[in-house]
Formats: sequence, C-alpha cells, structure tokens
Amino acid sequence: MGFFELVSEFLRNIDFEKSEIMQPQKLVFVCGGKASNKADEPWSMRELLLQKAAQTVGSGKLGDATILLAEEAIKALEKSSFSNLLDLEEYIAAIVHAVLLIVESPGSMCELGAFVKTQEIREKLIVIMPSDYKNVPSFITSGAVKFLEENYPPAQVLGFHWNVDKNGVISAPDYTLDEMDIAIPEAMRQVHKVHEKESFRKNKIGHLIYLCLAFCHLLRSAKLADIKECFSVSGIVIDETAVKRCIDTLVICKLLKAVENGKLTYYVSRVGRMPLEIRWRSGTPNPDRNTLRRIARIAAEIEREEKFRIEMFRGHGNV
Repeated sequence: MGFFELVSEFLRNIDFEKSEIMQPQKLVFVCGGKASNKADEPWSMRELLLQKAAQTVGSGKLGDATILLAEEAIKALEKSSFSNLLDLEEYIAAIVHAVLLIVESPGSMCELGAFVKTQEIREKLIVIMPSDYKNVPSFITSGAVKFLEENYPPAQVLGFHWNVDKNGVISAPDYTLDEMDIAIPEAMRQVHKVHEKESFRKNKIGHLIYLCLAFCHLLRSAKLADIKECFSVSGIVIDETAVKRCIDTLVICKLLKAVENGKLTYYVSRVGRMPLEIRWRSGTPNPDRNTLRRIARIAAEIEREEKFRIEMFRGHGNV
C-alpha cells in the first residue's frame, strides 16, 4: 500500500466532529499606528510597546507569544490569493493566539470596526485605547467598543495614558509601560484559555486553516493537489481558492514554508506536532487507533517512496 493510500485510510477513520483543534504555537497579531523606524522617535504607541517588549522578553516576542505585525500581512497581500487586506487579516486572526489592536490612528479605527463584526476575531481581540478617551462617549466607545462588549462579554478593553508631542512622537510614563507589561500578557492568557483547544467545526475558518496544516504535517511536505485531495477524502467541501488562502495564511504566519522544487511548490510543516487531537470513528479496529504508530508508518512509507519530502521537512521544517 502506497503512502497516500495510508494517508487516505487514516483520514477516513477520523471522526472530525469529535476531534479537537489545538494551537501548536502562540502567535499574537499586533495592529495599530505606523512605525517611524527611529528607536528614539516612536510615532505610535504600538512601536513604543514593541520597543519595551524587546527590552524585557526579547525582540519579536510579546509575553510568551511570537509577534506577527500587520505590515507582514500588507507585504504578503499582492502575491497571495486574497483580493483585499480585510479578508487576509480575518484569516490570520482566525489562527493566532490573540489580536492586539491599539486604537491610535485612522487605520486602526477602521480595523476596530471590521474586527468586532467578525466573531472569530472579536473572541480573540484585545483593544488598547488612550485612557483619556476610553470612558468618554464617542463613535468608537458607543459604537465598536460597545458592540464588542455586548457581543462578547469577556471582552478585553484596556485604557492607558500616553503622550503625543507636536512632531507626532509618542512617549509614556514608566508606570504605563510597566502596567502594559503585566496587563497585556494577562489579557492574552484570558483570551487563549477559551481557544487553546476547541472541538473541530468545518464552518470555522481557523479550524480549516489548522486542518490544512495537519495535512501538511502528516505528509511532511505537501503539494496543493495533495492538500485538496486530503480535504476531499476527509469529506470536507472546500474550493481551491479557500485552500490557497489557508496555505497563504499559514506561510505568512510561518507555520508552513513554501519550497519550490522544479515546477512544483511543496508546503513544509514547521510545527512540532499535528494541530489536531484525533478521535476515531466508531468501528475503527483497536490496532488502528494508535495515532502515533500510524503516523510513523505513513512517514516511513513516504521516506521509502518519495524521500525528498522527508528531506524537505528535515531541512526546512524548523522543528
């Protein structure tokens, strides 16, 4: 039996409705004002916060989560399967640990309005606002923030004080930055508690994206055609554009790596475990219920038939 026959048999035995999605890596999507690229002249509270985080927990981290900046989504948009940034941000937000939005610019105000209207985003949304405006009636507080709090009672809306000088340079007192160091990671933990493990639902964008990652991890390195076939064998109807969007999202979030091999592109899993805790269909023989043993058998057959897939995984998987 070839490796893809083993994969197909494996997938057909899964009871997806009873299986659970697990986030394999903590990611936080950070949105807000623009960056100045000058360490001593931050133009946004977001930039100042990231500078502070780099000093305390290291560059690229916020609390124990890896930072994904909105600029990375913007940069990737043109070559992706997405036609607009809001759709791309919706897919990204669906799989991250938390979405941190600092409301401090016209763009971030627009994002707030869009984010609170999307259930998968608002359930992970942490809103940072200037404390001078947080409790003052306005279109933002009486509109988007009120909508968020009414539709998601555990909503995390935090107010902090910061200053903007006449040149647009941001500063904040030490007590503000010190409290942010405590409050934001705690808000992220509160958000993550709800979403760390969820029953698989095929109508949730984030779950389909993680299932796409699970297929790639199972195959170690997968072509687009392989991934489409895995969805089909699993009984999940999804069109090619949606599959491509799942792949693009995972590449942007660095959970997959695209590796070209001649005229074909393979997508290599960069996570250490499958993001799916499997439950088996009724009637699956007991010997076939050992997930690790079956995955090991698939991997061995892949190495025998198409060793390059395993070599790609070892060379690019970052696990």
